[in-house]
Amino acid sequence: MIALYCEPPGMRAQLEELLPAEQCQPVESRDEFHAAVVRFGAGVFGALECHQADAEWIADMLDQSLHAACTAVVPLSLAHVQSLRPFLSDRLGLVWLDEVHEQLPEAIRQTLIDRSNPLHLMAYRIILSTELSPVSRRALEEICCPPVLLSEGMTTRPTPPRNMKDLARRAHHSISGIRVHWREHVPLRCTPKKLMEWAILMWTVSDRVARSASGQARNLAIHPRTLERICARLIGCRISEAKSDPEAVMQYFQEWVEEVSEPPFSAS
Repeated sequence: MIALYCEPPGMRAQLEELLPAEQCQPVESRDEFHAAVVRFGAGVFGALECHQADAEWIADMLDQSLHAACTAVVPLSLAHVQSLRPFLSDRLGLVWLDEVHEQLPEAIRQTLIDRSNPLHLMAYRIILSTELSPVSRRALEEICCPPVLLSEGMTTRPTPPRNMKDLARRAHHSISGIRVHWREHVPLRCTPKKLMEWAILMWTVSDRVARSASGQARNLAIHPRTLERICARLIGCRISEAKSDPEAVMQYFQEWVEEVSEPPFSAS
């Protein structure tokens, strides 16, 4: 989800139409925006005037949630350059209001990256460095960073596709077509199924809601034995051992990415 707050409120309609409808959550106050950005990890702040105090407020908000990111949308002016430039980073982006239609969609893609998740970072770097077809890009995004769902006002932690049939349903394309586009465009010497297995494993070891492997398998809509087989194939141990050392799993993944990556993409 993406929190959206505008000063004045009249800006909202202009920005809201550029955001994915199913992922946009408008709010009415700065306090609500702060809480929503911390909760969702992503926000868009639109303003006609953004003084240094406003820029400091955004930066302080991001400092309180180290994996959150925000895009500021303001009119082009020297005053706004001076106010925002000291705080710009990979987590605080800037889009000029008169370029919002061209620049905001890409800024949002960057904002939605979970910088604590190596799968998200890998997908983002591939997208930036590679000319992907729409099908291959959609498949990569669905595997590595599926969209957050909102149900009855509550966010649901997204799960990766459980198999190729599920991926095809989410990507709105055939299994055979996804495989062809993947081979031709994605700079990884692996099948989408193999990357999917890594996504399932990393989702499992980072899950803090379901305590048991059977509960996690149920949330992933796969059998517990399937989950155990994936773990054994990828890192040679049981799920319980993998969950006890998630950092080691992330390291295994990074090493695997280096092995299967093709130029010009690099995992580092």
